[in-house]
Amino acid sequence: MRAHFIRGEDPKEQMSIGNKIVQLEKRMERAARIICRDYDLDLNTIAPWKDDRGMGVEFDGKQPNILYPYRYWIFYDFEREHFWAGYTYIPKDEIADQMPKNSLEEAMLQTRIYLNKFNWHAKGAVKESVNFERGLKPMDSMEIGRVHERKMKAAYRQMKEACEEMIKEWRGEPPYMRIKENIQKEFMQIGVEYTPGSSTYYNYLVYVPDPDIEEGITHWAAGYKIEHRSKWPSSPNAPTDEQDEIPYDTIEDAINKMKWWYHNL
Repeated sequence: MRAHFIRGEDPKEQMSIGNKIVQLEKRMERAARIICRDYDLDLNTIAPWKDDRGMGVEFDGKQPNILYPYRYWIFYDFEREHFWAGYTYIPKDEIADQMPKNSLEEAMLQTRIYLNKFNWHAKGAVKESVNFERGLKPMDSMEIGRVHERKMKAAYRQMKEACEEMIKEWRGEPPYMRIKENIQKEFMQIGVEYTPGSSTYYNYLVYVPDPDIEEGITHWAAGYKIEHRSKWPSSPNAPTDEQDEIPYDTIEDAINKMKWWYHNL
């Protein structure tokens, strides 16, 4: 019977000859070298590892004279027989994100997606078309320069202005009202806190600069929290606390939902 070989693949791998684990280990190292060359990363940081659970290969996001605080890795799980692609924050040695994948090729693609999020540029990569996002400067849409910081600053202004307008609109109804902020590297949360009666309400907007479409997270979200008074012996029927958060494609939709919660909760 004549064998049908796939161009560019190892004939021994296609004929199931030899140690499959060793072959897979070599393929993963080769995948890491390909990605590092495409993104002009330091090949000397490539390091394979193996344990009882599985094996993997990792490399640093390091270009000539530049060290980025992320280590990228691809892992194969022996028990589940699937791959994981992820990256680790080097200073704290913490996994920043990871995604399960069915094949090494899919894991390589996910690793490239991670690299592109931090404004890497592959050799010879040319964007055929640029879709400018409404409300963003062209440099942000084209991923030029410090995109993350500019997006966060622009979103902060939008969210703060929206909350300030809401306070002007709602002023006088509740006896107490203020703006609260929760600013992180990964997201921003800005909202309006007010205390009608004995309960505290908090309607807020959320912005995530690098949305994960596969997880169903978009750039924007609207949420609310209600903290009712504690159930003391004098108030056994006090309601339990409530909260909810809904993702939206635009800040306008998130603002409208925030206003709706204010008037209907």
